[in-house]
Amino acid sequence: MTEAVTQIFKWVISFFLLAQSSHCLSSQYEFAPQKPVRIIVGFSVGSSPDLIARSIAPILEKKFNQPVYVENHTGGSGISALELVSKAPADGQTILMATASMFVINPEIFTTDSTLIEKRYKLLNSLKPVAALANIQYYLVANSKAQFQDFKSFINFAKMHPNQLNFGSSGVGTLPHIGVAIFNKRMEIDVQHIPYQGSGQILNALLAGQIDYYLDPGIALSFVKAGKLRLLAIDAPKRNPEFPETPTLNELGIRDFTFSSPQGFFIRKDTPDSITKSIHQTVNAAIKDKTYRTFIENMGHRTHPKSITQFQQELNLQKRIINKEIKELKITPNS
Repeated sequence: MTEAVTQIFKWVISFFLLAQSSHCLSSQYEFAPQKPVRIIVGFSVGSSPDLIARSIAPILEKKFNQPVYVENHTGGSGISALELVSKAPADGQTILMATASMFVINPEIFTTDSTLIEKRYKLLNSLKPVAALANIQYYLVANSKAQFQDFKSFINFAKMHPNQLNFGSSGVGTLPHIGVAIFNKRMEIDVQHIPYQGSGQILNALLAGQIDYYLDPGIALSFVKAGKLRLLAIDAPKRNPEFPETPTLNELGIRDFTFSSPQGFFIRKDTPDSITKSIHQTVNAAIKDKTYRTFIENMGHRTHPKSITQFQQELNLQKRIINKEIKELKITPNS
């Protein structure tokens, strides 16, 4: 097993061990599933949404008094997962773990296949948000042996050597892809994009020097701390106390754009309001759990209970910001 994949699974296992010692949530809600609850993730094992789903699953198991299974259904930039949840019964027992890319980015860049556009539109509109789990902070990470030492020297090197650098992403249309594409055009640098099938592959490639940089959702931070990767910038309102020397993108002049995005649960739109409310209350109680909060914070993210309206408003804001950049900079799946 590779070092990057081993580290990812160590995170998951350590969380499960912690979760076993956490206190059972005591409040009683109306949603009482009669069979195992399924959390559907449209990304690979070890990806940010996968880790978040797996970290909260054991806490929800105690609340629901039923097994909670996390299933990875990759393919079609999230369409496989969207389709599975949209066809499941509207009983709240099949939940989509969604990212901003699925609801905000993909509808804007995959615009050439009319059949696929119509299918994606119908799937997206068949679901509704039910609970936000975390706001994902992103970190611009480079190989520790790169010829640049910090953000400024990175940009200078990229401009002096067009198309010599490359960046990796977790797939075409994902936020680490489109976010970096927007960033590259903002910085006026020309680089090559290499898509991978998951975070484990990207980290292995970055550690091996096969790619030069990557927009990381917190998974690579342990390697930064170990000196195996180099942190160039942080997309956050303020500097991270663990990396006090690393500037934020805001400090570097990117003040009207952020990669930070909410991730959370979606269910079928026709799920009864009583079930929707109960799931929302249960998840909001679960994210207050100390083990979950510690896990999320160790990934470099933020989490706190939000209303469904607040979650939807954050998605709408992200959509306006991203769509503006995609149109103005003419971002495509090949960017």
